[in-house]
Amino acid sequence: MKSPHATSTRSFFFRGALTVVAAAAALTACGGGGSSDPANEAPTVALGAPAAGTTVTWGQPVTLTATASDSDGTIARVEFYDGTTKIGEDSTAPYEFTWTNAPAGTRTVTARAIDNAGGSTVSAERTVVISNTAPTVSLTAPAPGAAISAGRSVKITATAADTEGPVARVEFYDGTTKLGESTAAPYEFTWANPPTGTHTLTVRAIDGAGAAATSAAQSLAVVDVEGPWASLGAALQGGITAAPSKPIEAGGLDAIEVLTTVGTNAVAPVWRAAMAQAAKSMATANFTPAGGFLDCAGGGRMIVAPGAGTRRLVSFDNCVLGGFTFYGGVNVAPYSHTSVTGATPGTILIGSTINWDPTADGFTLTIDGVRVTGNGAPDAGNGDYPRNALGATTTVTCAGSGANPSCLTTYATGNHWGTDLLWDSFAAGPLATPAAGALYATDDAYRVNGTFRGGFGAGNERNIRFEDFTPTSGRAIVYGSNGWSVVTRLAPLAPGVEQLQVKRFLTAEVVVGAVTYPVGPGPTERYRCEVAVSGDWNCTLIVGP
Repeated sequence: MKSPHATSTRSFFFRGALTVVAAAAALTACGGGGSSDPANEAPTVALGAPAAGTTVTWGQPVTLTATASDSDGTIARVEFYDGTTKIGEDSTAPYEFTWTNAPAGTRTVTARAIDNAGGSTVSAERTVVISNTAPTVSLTAPAPGAAISAGRSVKITATAADTEGPVARVEFYDGTTKLGESTAAPYEFTWANPPTGTHTLTVRAIDGAGAAATSAAQSLAVVDVEGPWASLGAALQGGITAAPSKPIEAGGLDAIEVLTTVGTNAVAPVWRAAMAQAAKSMATANFTPAGGFLDCAGGGRMIVAPGAGTRRLVSFDNCVLGGFTFYGGVNVAPYSHTSVTGATPGTILIGSTINWDPTADGFTLTIDGVRVTGNGAPDAGNGDYPRNALGATTTVTCAGSGANPSCLTTYATGNHWGTDLLWDSFAAGPLATPAAGALYATDDAYRVNGTFRGGFGAGNERNIRFEDFTPTSGRAIVYGSNGWSVVTRLAPLAPGVEQLQVKRFLTAEVVVGAVTYPVGPGPTERYRCEVAVSGDWNCTLIVGP
């Protein structure tokens, strides 16, 4: 027989087990235990615009649109992608984004919809072409095949354009070496002291989309002009092909020749550089129309009449060309000139002619008696013939045509300026006589670059190359048959009293009088130069060996 206590114990255990089972059954009946809410349905999304294969010009905005929905909730946002890069989003319908500054090329765009539960779906891919045309670029200076002297700077300029937008920058190169860049027009870079040798210049334009274009290459020769004339090459010789035939001798003679070329001589008052440039300035006018009156700068007019054959008879009635004012030609009246010191004092009428004669490749302009004023031309003077008249049958022989033909000017006793003559930076003002009775008159401010051939009679010529020669600075290289001489202009000692430094380099000995000038570099000498009573320059050695 079982004790009651044991029965009670077993009965308690059994009832507890039933309670646990009943509770588990109740939970199962209510859907609990081991199960969650129904799974979230992902949203749907599709791209609208742009259509597949759409092409848009770079720089123009691209509008992307999408449709999206969610069956068991709401759309939180729609994101727009370029490849894997998110470019924007929109949280409200209609879902759209305006894409600005889209990179050029073929782009792959998608839309990604995210619902309120965090579920997401990515649309099918679509390609959009962002088209971009590379910019155009040209190197405009220096000219192809140009040459400069060693130790000088050269300005490199370019033009560039882009059809879709602005040019971001223009880069300047010597071969593969980048020299510099410019980010705004006019695109230019000044290359200081390029090394001696031949350089290959290019310019490279880059647009806002990163597309680039490179100009055609052109050469630049940097030449040491302190050497024999033959070493310069055609560009630096400035169109003068004849070699110098007179030897380098005393430094004072070189100083005199340089000053005579750009200054005034009271006996033979020739301001060769300014007047030769005036003649070339005339040649840049357009004489092709044969007949009638043409307005020109300064309120004047140009008269072009037919001549014999294909020639033109040209007349200027106070026309301004290249800064000079011209009067002369068969179709204007002779102008008056007052002679005081000449053989026939009084009023003299000066007639003049200008003949334009075309050739197969260019033309020759023959000028006689034309009056030139302003821009560094001399005053008229008081002799029988005006000092500011283009006389002595001045000729300008030009190859090519247009506003800047390549010309060689012959003016006054056979002295020649080459094709690269530059005479500029004049400061307007009257001629100034520095002291009572002095024959030397200072010119307006100027700067002269170019190559000149000076004559000393038949078979006696030197060639001179001027480099930034001004009334107070610059230098000239005088080339002779036996070497060269460097003439540097220093600040004047006094008004009308010039100071020049001269150093000779001789490749062959020369004996003049009792003086022997040996081979090799000579001493550095300094000269004081004034115009003598005779009207000629007189240079005296003040510092030397």
